[in-house]
Amino acid sequence: MSETLLDPGAIEAIVGGYHGAPFDILGPHRVGDDLVIRAFLPEAENVGVVLGPGDPRPMERVHDTDLFEVTLPNQESVPYRLAVTD
Repeated sequence: MSETLLDPGAIEAIVGGYHGAPFDILGPHRVGDDLVIRAFLPEAENVGVVLGPGDPRPMERVHDTDLFEVTLPNQESVPYRLAVTD
């Protein structure tokens, strides 16, 4: 389980499907010098961020929900793909 900086109300709104601006939470976001990537993937078992060939980064489940995130320290915005196991 991930230690997220997200507000519990924002997590609940994303998971409940009633967040008014979900992409304020989901996708890539700068947090200080780091890049945080979040995805909401109902019923996904595992999720990883793939930055390039042979460079998968596992995402962590946030508070036993279907919301996943990964923090990439000292990373600028970068193209990525999600690898999902359901």
